[in-house]
Amino acid sequence: MSSSSYSSPPEDPSTTSKNSNNSNNNNHDNARNDDDKSSLVSKISFHLFGSKNEDDESNQKLMEQMVLKRTDVDGDGDDDDDEDATETAKDTEQDSNNTDENEAKLNVWTAVAKIMTGQQHVNMDTVVEIVSAAMAQQEGELSDTKSTLSAEDFKLVIQKVFEQFKGNFEDVPVDKIDPLAFLYYLEGQDARKNPSWKRRLHRFMPSIKMETVYGLHDALYLSQLAYVDTIDHVQLGLQNYKGAKYELVYCTTQGNPQQPAHFIVIKKEGSVPDADPNALRKPNKNDSKRGSIFPFFSRNTSYIEVVLVVRGTKTLEDVVSDALLEASPYRDGCAHDGVCQSGRYLVETHTDLLMKILKMSGRDKINLTLLGHSLGAGAAAIACMEFNDNDKIEATCIGFGCPALVNKEMSEEWKDKIITVISDSDCVSRMSGATAANLLMDLCEFQYEEYAMNDVTQFVNMISENASYLLPTDKKESVMKWFSDQIHKNAKPLKDLPRREVILYPPGKCIHFYRDGVGIAAVEVPCTLFNEFDVTRTMVDDHLVPTGYNALLLEAMRSHLKDTQFQFRNDVMELFQMTKEGEEVGDDDDKKKEGGKK
Repeated sequence: MSSSSYSSPPEDPSTTSKNSNNSNNNNHDNARNDDDKSSLVSKISFHLFGSKNEDDESNQKLMEQMVLKRTDVDGDGDDDDDEDATETAKDTEQDSNNTDENEAKLNVWTAVAKIMTGQQHVNMDTVVEIVSAAMAQQEGELSDTKSTLSAEDFKLVIQKVFEQFKGNFEDVPVDKIDPLAFLYYLEGQDARKNPSWKRRLHRFMPSIKMETVYGLHDALYLSQLAYVDTIDHVQLGLQNYKGAKYELVYCTTQGNPQQPAHFIVIKKEGSVPDADPNALRKPNKNDSKRGSIFPFFSRNTSYIEVVLVVRGTKTLEDVVSDALLEASPYRDGCAHDGVCQSGRYLVETHTDLLMKILKMSGRDKINLTLLGHSLGAGAAAIACMEFNDNDKIEATCIGFGCPALVNKEMSEEWKDKIITVISDSDCVSRMSGATAANLLMDLCEFQYEEYAMNDVTQFVNMISENASYLLPTDKKESVMKWFSDQIHKNAKPLKDLPRREVILYPPGKCIHFYRDGVGIAAVEVPCTLFNEFDVTRTMVDDHLVPTGYNALLLEAMRSHLKDTQFQFRNDVMELFQMTKEGEEVGDDDDKKKEGGKK
């Protein structure tokens, strides 16, 4: 399956009639592989909701039609069954792709129409019906799945980006910044913000319980899974995930400005929870009695568990959302403009689907966990706030490297619902229009003459000692004076530039993992700790998952356990290898096809 969209939430059934003319063309597909499909349908119903689909023949018939498009549907851990289902889906897709796409779309409309018109009894089987129908969608079925912006819309977004940049930086004398200033500023900050400085900064802040790092790493694995290139890779990542078992119900790998790529999974009934630290090293007999997906929030175990994972910055479209840095009004405060719109998009897109699933599940509420990294963390946090306005949804969020997102008061208000994890010098968590402008003004004012002369002195001494024929001793003083005059003439920093007030900070409870000179420490810190860029040589690497978040969480646990061989149960790095191997397999297939043509 190579499409960028896996499924789409059902739309308003009032438009069902638009597709009804296609029904006659799809009937011939309904009878294929009936016996195989019937057994798979039972597995879907049992593993997803803990009850078999026996009450309604029409529900089972519709699900049978959808199973042809599914890969890993049984969820029983049997690789043979998963492979058979995958092969069946791929063969069917090659035989009649267009016909199955129309069939899938029609069945989504039909399922929703039955519920809305009262023709269908609302029960658990109907949830399976809608989820299965939605999961059978391919690229381009419903408009919100592949919501590609028009050229005119994209132009308007880009124009807004430039307007915001102009507003944020028009009074910053960027043309006065000497390129050498940044290099020496980086050196100065590196020397000042050493491990001793960091330990003093965090001295009286509470440490986190290291047991929670297990759960954070589980969340990091799922957050990184949103970055893979294809839906097949998402499914494979979920199959390999060690923890609670999830059913993929929605996935899009195509992002647009303010419309991030994401996927949604439902926790299968009876599966173990995600973050039991004892289960990471050996099975725990009490696993099945635990109900919360991640052990950071108090959750009602009778609620249906749903996880929404949002991808971070990966494409040009995502960069556009990041670039809308301006703090715009939001609720009783303000928020990062581009990220705020991305979070609202998620709520607008999926509220109806979640409400239908809740109604048919017979549960009281949805436990919705939102996860993400970078832009995805910010969009997830905004969506968490929005979803909590719905009294049928109890939403919580765990984000990694979330951008500076909301004002201080709003950040503190959401500490019970949102956790933001920040890796040491991560530049994105400190990035806003104000902090970026302040950094540029710091560079304009930075006096680097002393740093430059230290380099010149070291260089001249090295030449004089090792190649005296190039620089005789009697010429050394005159050479030093010439360099000094040149540097003094060009190093003319500005003075007393006005600084911007920092308004935006990371949201919720902020957990900071930082290098303390001995290992990795993890403490809960106020959001205001991130009111300026931490300019270090690792400020970019710290934002990335492999060199930042995964590396620091792993080192923190190894240090805590005094075990240099410790590994988390879920290997984040295998997701990078998975994508690489997928590309290699694709290249091999192309070569085989070309060879066959010859």
